[in-house]
Amino acid sequence: MYVIKEILAFLMLAILCQCSLGNDKSKHKNYIIERFSKKEKCDYDYNNPDKVKGLDWSLSEISGMAYNEAHHTLLVVNDEKGNVYELEIDNFAIVSKNMFWNTGDYEGIGFDGDFIWVIKSNGKLYQYNPNSKETESFDTPISMRNEAEGLCYNEETKELFVACKGNALDKGKKSKAKAVYAFDVENKVFKEDEVLKFHPKDIIDFVEETKKGEIDKNLIGRIKVFSPSGIQISSSSSDLFVLSARGSMLLVIDLKGEIKELVFFNPKHLPQPEGICTDAEGNLYISTEGKAKKGKIFLFKKKNRENN
Repeated sequence: MYVIKEILAFLMLAILCQCSLGNDKSKHKNYIIERFSKKEKCDYDYNNPDKVKGLDWSLSEISGMAYNEAHHTLLVVNDEKGNVYELEIDNFAIVSKNMFWNTGDYEGIGFDGDFIWVIKSNGKLYQYNPNSKETESFDTPISMRNEAEGLCYNEETKELFVACKGNALDKGKKSKAKAVYAFDVENKVFKEDEVLKFHPKDIIDFVEETKKGEIDKNLIGRIKVFSPSGIQISSSSSDLFVLSARGSMLLVIDLKGEIKELVFFNPKHLPQPEGICTDAEGNLYISTEGKAKKGKIFLFKKKNRENN
């Protein structure tokens, strides 16, 4: 009888341990290193993504992402290939692939409801008509000195937002400041006055104000190399989500330049995050290049909708 009780106790302990491991499985992944925020409640649980899925090998260098509300799908572009891919929202499988231009260094994608827009690192914009399969290109003042990396569509202003990884357009000035510009899609006009401009020092100041006590020097080092690689405007506010592949970070900042949040991802799991978008419900999608492995998409479902 004693032996039976011992066996039952052992089995019960094993079950409890297994349940514990199952419930905390994503936590053991350590998807983030650190998070700094002014918000009392976080809109997303970055350390516990609701879905993580590897993509087809053809998307190992996924570099931009947008949401198609009409189809409830994701639109993505792959670096060096002039193709637009449409992915299912549930399993991220490829639904369609359409060539919009020749090979090139394509870094961002946006969708205005009618046309798909893609930007090349040299600042050239491509307007692709998914119905006629025709593409028109537009030059901008952006060059490889500025290096365009992020693109998204702002429904409220009918503009594309372009985030530059390199220098701002300030002629003759050398600065580490990063800038976001706007392109009027109706009039096809690029606006040289930046929508937003911020400096890595602004991010450091935010971290120092937010956290009491000593800050890890490695984190400060990562902030110093912050360079936009992806951009998305919030569907419920004027906040911008700005990714940095360098240092694997996510910055939330409003159009007035007020920083709301900074997330340091674990480079082991998000080695090169470059694509970001939100769906109609505010759920957040982030893609990372694979670095010799499959590219991945992370889904973070939005919480606290009533507070936004």
